[in-house]
Amino acid sequence: NFIKSDNYSAAIGPLEKAVALCGWYESARGALGECYLRLGRDEEAIAQFIEILKINPRSTKTRNFLGVAYAGLNKYDDAQAQFITVLKEDPGFFNAYLNLGRLYEVRGNYDKAIKQYRMILTNTPDLQDKAVIFIRIGDAYLKMDSRQEAKSSYLKALESAGKESDLIKKLVEDR
Repeated sequence: NFIKSDNYSAAIGPLEKAVALCGWYESARGALGECYLRLGRDEEAIAQFIEILKINPRSTKTRNFLGVAYAGLNKYDDAQAQFITVLKEDPGFFNAYLNLGRLYEVRGNYDKAIKQYRMILTNTPDLQDKAVIFIRIGDAYLKMDSRQEAKSSYLKALESAGKESDLIKKLVEDR
């Protein structure tokens, strides 16, 4: 319940006890790692995710979180390796595409970021997800000072959002 209410600090104590009692229990360890991650305790999160991968090396969700934690520590090569592994194992893992694209942006490789985002557009039926991708593409174009392309992407985000455009409109207006 603590996690569902975004009270990650309160969740840590019970989760640490659960992991101490049943360290092999992937779910408790994963929840603990996610709490650490959400609180910016990336080193501790990494330790939990690595332990999970010893138990279940094919856990793409864990690998994606591990990549996020590495990125939080500016270990970009390690983060990139995790995201690429996730996408090899599960080519449909939406967040891994977004995370890898964001990583390329952080590294200043905007063309690669845009390419990454565009890769998932055709396989993304959810209009809200498409809107998020178009916003990410627009942000990358803005960073490249390609204002016309950015504007075009933001308009596509609004178009994709349809009836749900209030949130998207706010996101676009904040750009």
